[in-house]
Amino acid sequence: FVIEAEHTEAEGYAVMERLIQRGDAPTAIYCANDMIAIGMLKCLNRYSSILYRPSIISCDDIEEGQFIKPMLSTVQLPKENMARFALLVLLDRIRGGHKEMIRIELEGQLLLRSSCCRVEDVIQPEYYI
Repeated sequence: FVIEAEHTEAEGYAVMERLIQRGDAPTAIYCANDMIAIGMLKCLNRYSSILYRPSIISCDDIEEGQFIKPMLSTVQLPKENMARFALLVLLDRIRGGHKEMIRIELEGQLLLRSSCCRVEDVIQPEYYI
């Protein structure tokens, strides 16, 4: 599934509600940012009586992701380096430097926490917010 959503906690909550109601919800979900994923985890907490526990992973590594249960698995982005390179490219363009598109790749770090697990390992859902 590819579901377009606003990058908010409320939208993550609403999307998870729709997924639960579908009946064919996925066993793993990748979210564009941590706020969407946190909304999904909060929704799963509300519906904790159903035996549905997908692995959820996202991208950002905001602080709140470490204080929910299960702790959010995420990709930590090199934000300082991203800002530094963006500023260098902007200054170069302002000074009349290059005009073509630039591609810069920076390495993120996968932080596996308890929101991801193997399907075989799921016994009882544990969602507490």
